[in-house]
Amino acid sequence: MEKKTCFDVILSCLRFAIWKEPISEEIRALISGDLFAEIYHLSEKQDLAHLVGFALKENGLLPKDHPLAPSFEKKIIYALFRTERIEHHRIKLCSALEQAGLEHIALKGAVVRNFYPETWMRTSSDADVLVREECLEQAIALLLDDLGYTLKERSDHDLSFTAPGGENMELHFDLVGENLMPDAEKILRRVWEMTLPCGDKAYEKKLSPEFFLFYHIAHMAKHINNGGIGIRFFLDYQLLRAKMKVDEKKYKELLGLSHLDTFERAASELCKLWFEKGEKTEKALLLQDFVFSAGIFGEQKNFVAVRRGEMGKLTYLKSRIFASYETLCRTYPNLEGKRYLIPYYQFRRLIDHFRYVGFHKTVSEAKQNLSMPSEDGEKMARLLKEMDLKFYN
Repeated sequence: MEKKTCFDVILSCLRFAIWKEPISEEIRALISGDLFAEIYHLSEKQDLAHLVGFALKENGLLPKDHPLAPSFEKKIIYALFRTERIEHHRIKLCSALEQAGLEHIALKGAVVRNFYPETWMRTSSDADVLVREECLEQAIALLLDDLGYTLKERSDHDLSFTAPGGENMELHFDLVGENLMPDAEKILRRVWEMTLPCGDKAYEKKLSPEFFLFYHIAHMAKHINNGGIGIRFFLDYQLLRAKMKVDEKKYKELLGLSHLDTFERAASELCKLWFEKGEKTEKALLLQDFVFSAGIFGEQKNFVAVRRGEMGKLTYLKSRIFASYETLCRTYPNLEGKRYLIPYYQFRRLIDHFRYVGFHKTVSEAKQNLSMPSEDGEKMARLLKEMDLKFYN
């Protein structure tokens, strides 16, 4: 009950910070010394402590002598500093890509923060920029040699860099990545067909409004499959839907082709429940329970529960060790039509898994599977069924 109360306070603070909706006397009465620590912990976990602190401070609900007052203050100041620094490096990166004649697109927070009342209100842990895969090596050389970036790691769809000032930058060459829905993946691969000119720039592009919204919903679905999704995704979506001019027919067509229309309706219902005090629908409440159970990037128990569903422990373990032919082909296209190479690619997949995921995390997942009650998997299976989300195995 205390956690639900904290989320009620956080949502009320967000409504004030973004829409200046007055904080009710009922919510004010809930904000006590005993609850402050939990409010701070949960809002920090959701990367929303700066907005909650701002709302509490503006309403005189954050006593200066409270032990957590400095922590909230630091979050506000750091949000301002972090946003400025990340945006500075993103602009510098995009300028370098423009001069090099490399097409690129700003993604995620760099675009979404422009729909907030003030840009510092939408924090990001990094800046995300997409380049064409055939130009990837040229872009990497630009970051390393000309801009002085340091390469941290590479995944199946992006590379993580550290800028000279310590800020994180992600260079994407694919919007798909892992753990997505097959039909959504097909549409996301058409990203370069869905761009518009960006001002007077020759090589910087922007996603069409319909495709940007679609990508946002697909990214939300991916986070569910990864075991967690934060409140901020829904806050972003509420603001995008309210302020972004969209061709509804085109947008609904993308959702229908990707089979994300049911999930989008559930997400919209939850947005209305949280930010417009809308109806408590069954799907909205089911999705809300999932959000409350983890932070932005999820927890391993949810990650395992999503994948296990109604499977038994041993069946799940087998599915994680031995991938289907279709899944292997998706990861290793050279296997297509050469089933005799399945044993080789099964072995290679395991090696790659340990290389990118790590031994300790893999062992931890196995232990989580063995200790997880079957009800947890069944509950997650119900969520996916209600949202009509079907991911790759």
